[in-house]
Amino acid sequence: MQGSIKAGLMFPEKENFAEFCSPGVNIMEHRATLPDRVSLRIISFHPPSERYCMPVIMLPGLVSVMRSFKYLLLELTSSFVVHYVETREKSSSLAPDDADFSISQIGKDIIEVLSDLDVKDKQYILFGASLCATAIIDCYRNLKVMPFCMVLIEPNASFDYPKWSLLLIRFSGKIDILMALMRKPLKLKERNSAA
Repeated sequence: MQGSIKAGLMFPEKENFAEFCSPGVNIMEHRATLPDRVSLRIISFHPPSERYCMPVIMLPGLVSVMRSFKYLLLELTSSFVVHYVETREKSSSLAPDDADFSISQIGKDIIEVLSDLDVKDKQYILFGASLCATAIIDCYRNLKVMPFCMVLIEPNASFDYPKWSLLLIRFSGKIDILMALMRKPLKLKERNSAA
């Protein structure tokens, strides 16, 4: 079952995202349904006049919220189309109980979302923070369409979940996700290079 943003429903904003973008920006919220039945929320910001033809695909980190990127979004949306992708561990995602929340699976999601957004080779900017920066590094070699450039903020070589995050995730309805992640530590595979 291959999902698609283009085939999925698109509807005007449900939440008020206007405080996160420049005046006059058209905001659309849509969902990408992935092959493993996980559904991701994507908020797209389209400025009234695009100065740059490359969209920015923005992937925030674990437990990141849009408010953390408010000032960056205000600047970017004045000139760029920005697709803000909320990954599978976010409370906005819809996921079956047996969903995989590993870095490699988030990387596969990134590949699917890029395909669904129909970006062209070397004609988009890929932005990731924290956990998503790590997932971008992990999936880079498998990308079907390469970015013009990448912006990676604080990628992690390994990610140990702090105990206080248990409370945050419990309130967001994602306690099962954290428990699955704690049983399976996230670590990038070490690459052996031939000398």
